[in-house]
Amino acid sequence: CNSDPIKILLRKFYEIVVDRAKNTQESTDTVLSQCISKLLDPARVRLPPLDHIVPEIFYQLYVIYAVPRQHVIPVVFGLLCRKNAVTYQRLINNIVEFAPAWCPQNIVLEFEKAVMNVFSTSFPQASLSGCYFHLRQSIHRQLQAQGLQKYYEDDGDFAHGIHKIAALAFIHPKDVVEAFVQLSIHLGNRFQTILDYFEHNYIGRFRANGSRAWPLFDIEFWNVHERTKNLQIRTNNSAEEWNRRIGCVFNVHIPLCGSLLKK
Repeated sequence: CNSDPIKILLRKFYEIVVDRAKNTQESTDTVLSQCISKLLDPARVRLPPLDHIVPEIFYQLYVIYAVPRQHVIPVVFGLLCRKNAVTYQRLINNIVEFAPAWCPQNIVLEFEKAVMNVFSTSFPQASLSGCYFHLRQSIHRQLQAQGLQKYYEDDGDFAHGIHKIAALAFIHPKDVVEAFVQLSIHLGNRFQTILDYFEHNYIGRFRANGSRAWPLFDIEFWNVHERTKNLQIRTNNSAEEWNRRIGCVFNVHIPLCGSLLKK
């Protein structure tokens, strides 16, 4: 079987472009121009349009939404090569440079520490909170990872128990730990792996001295008690709907992530 040497060169070209874009601080134009300059002329002739190549470089499309008068509107689209604090900080710096008066007061985020840290540092005056939809989504991902999805779908009592775990988000923050302890006793052993996951990430595990370690996400961050009582936004479902529309319109095949801001 004869291999097409040009196809092999182009495949290698794609690999080099993507690797270089993700692992260097070079601009997209620099990566493409330098990689193309090293291609043989026969391979250059068969290159597809550059707009077909560029999406392969980006790891995610990060969208920031504003909420004027309870209407969710996408206001920033960021094509990001990486999913880390340095990349998110560059995004925020570019936005602030363009709109220096931008001063969000309330920010609803997904459960990603790098994003949380950057927004917290950049906007210390803002109140950061987690999206309830993504809290539930994280529990369901854990169900799937542990092979419990079918059990959840077929066993109504088991599903109800999982819903109770997620419902801890609606209890007053000061009462969440005790409610979790009582719920753990009530639910029993078949929920233990999910309870362990929730305790580690959202409650804090017991230490040998009887105190609790800091959870990955503070209770105040994911709790929606006050937001529910004050009729404030507790989920970014509207943003998720926009994400689906954007994905369809632009035929995006990269992860869509976002933050929801309110003045």
